[in-house]
Amino acid sequence: MSIPYATYRKLLSENKLGAAKLVRRADIALNTMTRLQKDKEVSLSVLGRLCEVPDCNFGDPVDYVSEKHEEEK
Repeated sequence: MSIPYATYRKLLSENKLGAAKLVRRADIALNTMTRLQKDKEVSLSVLGRLCEVPDCNFGDPVDYVSEKHEEEK
């Protein structure tokens, strides 16, 4: 399963929010930031905090790609 956060990174860029600001404002650990940058899974509570920073909807930070779709590539 792949969970690309490219849309969220674009949203952060548009709002001029870098990694350091995001870590502070969302109160997330540095290893969580690393997981985001590597498109790895994070908990729902973390996603909720991430949505509060740029004031977006819960589905905005995540694009879901199924394993079946990945295998077809």
